[in-house]
Amino acid sequence: MKTVLALSAFLAATPALAQDSSPTRALVNMIVAEQFCGIDAPQAYVGPMGDRAVVETGLTMEQLTYTAYAAANEVGKQYAANGTLGGFCREIGRIYGGLQ
Repeated sequence: MKTVLALSAFLAATPALAQDSSPTRALVNMIVAEQFCGIDAPQAYVGPMGDRAVVETGLTMEQLTYTAYAAANEVGKQYAANGTLGGFCREIGRIYGGLQ
């Protein structure tokens, strides 16, 4: 139940978090990039971001993983539906290119 509530709260806050540097938002963006753009995050960033998101949300890693993937699926669908997925993928590619 806690996971469902966290997902609901996260999805409700997604527009407000669009410019946020929240670890949870960053983790969801990493998953959107992986699932919808075919772009994998640099591995050096995935684990630490997950650890920070666990602290931020108070969820277990298992709950966070489930919640983040579910949120990423919804966010990716929203980006695709409103025509912003291509721009998101280009921006993530640019960011990741600068990190590696």
